Amino acid sequence: MQCGKNPPAPLCVDGNVTDTVKCFKLLGINISDDLRWNAHVDALCAKVASRLYLLKILKRSGLPKNDLLCFYKSVICSVVEYGCVVWHHNLTTAQSDRLEALQKRALRIILHPVTLPYNTALALCEIESLKLRRCNCQQKFFKQICHPGNCLMTSSHLNVIPPFLTDCGILQFTPSLRSEQNGTAPL
Repeated sequence: MQCGKNPPAPLCVDGNVTDTVKCFKLLGINISDDLRWNAHVDALCAKVASRLYLLKILKRSGLPKNDLLCFYKSVICSVVEYGCVVWHHNLTTAQSDRLEALQKRALRIILHPVTLPYNTALALCEIESLKLRRCNCQQKFFKQICHPGNCLMTSSHLNVIPPFLTDCGILQFTPSLRSEQNGTAPL
């Protein structure tokens, strides 16, 4: 990650200088030094493309639609949605469209020989668009960490969690910005 024109000083751990890399994988999520998600989306697309081939083989072998949908949801969707609360909010429209195209492709395989518009295919298969599912997952995660019983909501951590805005800009949850100890706003 570069700050301004000059790269940051090398990081030393126990006297050893760490290597600087453009991209690394942490818990299955590809993180780039520029904090963009191109490498992660590329890796997802490659992984899902190979699984779509398996879906096509299952379709050719005569598996019924419900079984194909079960395979899609458990083997393919789980890959596409893994860790989405980390990276969903910062996807470009093009990246989101690339991921959505994978689901369109899967639905075409599942519903073949019938060709339907994407929204109709979603309704027929009773699934949501990937973007909507990522948004719902992100909202659910945020609500869980904002729950009063969560350890992040203790008085010492109260100011860590930012307010949450939906895609349309409506404030969904605003934690108190005053500390319980002295009633003043954080710096």
